[in-house]
Amino acid sequence: MFLLGFFTDPASLDSQNTALWEVRPVSDTAVFLNTDGQIETVVEASAVEPLGTGSQILVAHDKDATLRVYDLESGKPKSAKLGTDAFPSGLELGPKWEGLAQDQDSHFYVVGSHSGKNDDERNQRAFLLRFELVGDGSEAHPWAIKPGSVRRWNIADSVRQCLEQEKLPADRVALRKIEGLAIREIRDSAGKLLNRHLAIGLREPDDLVRVYETDITQTPENEASLTLKRAFAFAAGKSVDGQENLQLTSLERINSGPRTGYFVVTASEDKSNGFHGNRLWFIADQEIANATAQSPVAPELLWTFESLQKAEGLAILPHTTADEVSAVVVYDNDAKKTKTPSRFQRLNLRYRPATR
Repeated sequence: MFLLGFFTDPASLDSQNTALWEVRPVSDTAVFLNTDGQIETVVEASAVEPLGTGSQILVAHDKDATLRVYDLESGKPKSAKLGTDAFPSGLELGPKWEGLAQDQDSHFYVVGSHSGKNDDERNQRAFLLRFELVGDGSEAHPWAIKPGSVRRWNIADSVRQCLEQEKLPADRVALRKIEGLAIREIRDSAGKLLNRHLAIGLREPDDLVRVYETDITQTPENEASLTLKRAFAFAAGKSVDGQENLQLTSLERINSGPRTGYFVVTASEDKSNGFHGNRLWFIADQEIANATAQSPVAPELLWTFESLQKAEGLAILPHTTADEVSAVVVYDNDAKKTKTPSRFQRLNLRYRPATR
């Protein structure tokens, strides 16, 4: 089931900015398929990015270090699993990929959850990698990770320090978990890069949605330690039924057009892996600029959707115009535990300028 149209519950918008985007699904949710054409029941789609012209998508599986490629129309796999010796391997619990991003120079980024009950578990998931792909997705030239292109950067200490600087209790800091990754870029009129920031979003602690950034305009060396600074935060509240906290599960950027900013997906889930719905938000760059250093921003609530699935990835597709964004969302659904396979869905987000 999907909800057509955009969310317009006035009671839920009282403390939020009026939404200037309308969301229209252009497909129902669809399952991924495996190589023999049957429904894929193993992959848990935790993040997504478009490839090439956008007819194929790169998907992270949070139970495996390799990445997958699927056809966006049919859900069929389009290549072998993507991996390299430079990716983590042999880890009992990691890397638990939870975010994918891509910059305008075709570098890809993938991040592990950095979560765990102790330091050993966190270390197995403390991966942030940048890499490049070669190929074009055809049978003759399938996608592959470019040899020698992988760089690893370290953010584990900085994530912890950011939370400690907010004076959170130690038990709340210990809950830290990354589930969002995005790239903020500014270019001049000729297309020259002026600055590039990597943004990460925390699923937990879940009292606030928290997003941090680090400057990577000058590409950091392999194994460099990066310093994060808070970009924005806001209280996402509870699920529609009031039972569970809404937690960040995906982060995406729109870097050009009449209104730049962040899209944030939040999901809600109980301890028995029951799902309680998802929400899509937009935080304009102007709103972030107007906020004081530690004050929450006022996000725009765009869409409440899919009460029986868990959305974990959102990506903007290449065929996006100045006033209409094409996107894809993937649903993880914790397939191993719930027996509900992962799914994907295409959306259009149309910008509606405010009228006076």
